[in-house]
Amino acid sequence: MSLLDYLKDRSMRYKVNNLFEYMRALEEAVNGNIELDMDDDKTVDADVGDQFTYEVKLTDGDGKLHEWFNGTGDIALSGDNDGSFSIVNEEDDIEFVRGKGEVVIEVDTATDGHTATITVSHDDVLGYSIADATADITLDLND
Repeated sequence: MSLLDYLKDRSMRYKVNNLFEYMRALEEAVNGNIELDMDDDKTVDADVGDQFTYEVKLTDGDGKLHEWFNGTGDIALSGDNDGSFSIVNEEDDIEFVRGKGEVVIEVDTATDGHTATITVSHDDVLGYSIADATADITLDLND
């Protein structure tokens, strides 16, 4: 559901303020104030077969979420991965809904200390190139 459809279903007292917030966010994006934002790098305590999630957001420079955005981006893994991790997302795509998306990673075969870099990219939004977002994961196997 688009944000405009959502606002249409809300009571009248919320519509005007929310509509102005929506228009402000669109204005920020049209002016190029749009970027991918990921969780910080982290160490994952996991066993083989476990899955964990990284949240990715489309925000402006102040960290405000671009809730109006629905779309798809690409995900890649690189680094000292050595088959330790794999992407669970279908076709290595991330689906953004109201500005948020998730990367689901699974621990395949691993040894402690293996690292990988998750890279999320989106070609462009409203004609603006979006810089890739990256985060490093380090594996700490549960023994």
